[in-house]
Amino acid sequence: MKNLQGPDVLKLLIAVDELNIHSLISHIQEFLIEHQTEFLHQNPTGILETVYHQETFTGLWNFCLEKFVKNLKFYSI
Repeated sequence: MKNLQGPDVLKLLIAVDELNIHSLISHIQEFLIEHQTEFLHQNPTGILETVYHQETFTGLWNFCLEKFVKNLKFYSI
């Protein structure tokens, strides 16, 4: 996965979920959070929209939601 860009890793995560390979879902989410942080920070709202419909993406959902809320707090000051 290290050779993939953030959007491709997200697509891989969605494909793994569609194939019901649950053992890889948490691993890919962790990889995104740990190694693709810049990608996740670029568009947390868009990623939230993408993962909203995927019940198994709780790790990625929580990470992006936290970043989104922090951004709202920053801009409301």
